[in-house]
Amino acid sequence: MSDQGRWVLADASTSGVVRFGSAVPGSNHLESIISLSGDAHPTFTDALLTYERESGVNLRGAECVLAIPAPPAGDAIPVSRSRWTISRSGLNAMFGRQVTVINDVAATAWSLLGGGGSSAKLEHFGGPAFDFTRPGRWAVILIDDGVNAAALDVSEDGQCHVTDGEAGHAGFSPSDDNEIELMRRLRQRNVHASWELALNAGWAEQHAPAAEREAWAAAAGAFVGDCVLQLGAWSGVILTGRHTQTLRDPRRQAIFTRRLEEKSRYARFIAGGSRAFLATRDPLAGGLSLLTARRAARLN
Repeated sequence: MSDQGRWVLADASTSGVVRFGSAVPGSNHLESIISLSGDAHPTFTDALLTYERESGVNLRGAECVLAIPAPPAGDAIPVSRSRWTISRSGLNAMFGRQVTVINDVAATAWSLLGGGGSSAKLEHFGGPAFDFTRPGRWAVILIDDGVNAAALDVSEDGQCHVTDGEAGHAGFSPSDDNEIELMRRLRQRNVHASWELALNAGWAEQHAPAAEREAWAAAAGAFVGDCVLQLGAWSGVILTGRHTQTLRDPRRQAIFTRRLEEKSRYARFIAGGSRAFLATRDPLAGGLSLLTARRAARLN
């Protein structure tokens, strides 16, 4: 990888806002961090050009990682909760090299491996201590207006890999009368009742009755358990997103944990995993960590 130019990181995961940053290749330090209004820029290209003008960072020849709340597949990529459609070929032409487009939850997973200390920001609430220098697979799960999960793998030889998906759009599977009634309501307005719809039905909000918040904690435990089973994330889970604040209450956290650990015949594997909150996630730091890992793999 050439050291010419800079690394440019972009994060379009927050509705109405796009964040940019840059770094010297090989550095663990983000610079020239600027947040721009998405509404004020008709296209992502317009936002990029504003960033170039305001930061003084030359885009041509730079290596770029863009984190988006969508599957990073194909050339034309619609950005969720935005009017933007990202053109991969257009970005490649603009930078003069291939741009990496990555799911924002996958970028969050990468941030746990970076030099910025993201792993130190984990708030442990169960199971063994986290150690990303040892082999394992962890599920990084976002429960917010968007719901998703990514798998963070560390192999026996220390190589790291992140697998993304769209777990929040998998089918909601109710397990009691309250959840069955919620499913009926969701089906009245939606052809497909997803986990994302179920976990955003209002039960997690601060103004919701205590019984609904407890029911939400149980449903969240079921969803996280499904993610562990589907991803094979036996090493543990990291939860992030605003709705996870609901689980700070000891009673609701106990309800969540019980439902999580009761999933399937493999309950003892799930129960043996680590659990933590990540209060603040930073896809920009994740993009930086990904580029650093690529550079090390190519140069070593």
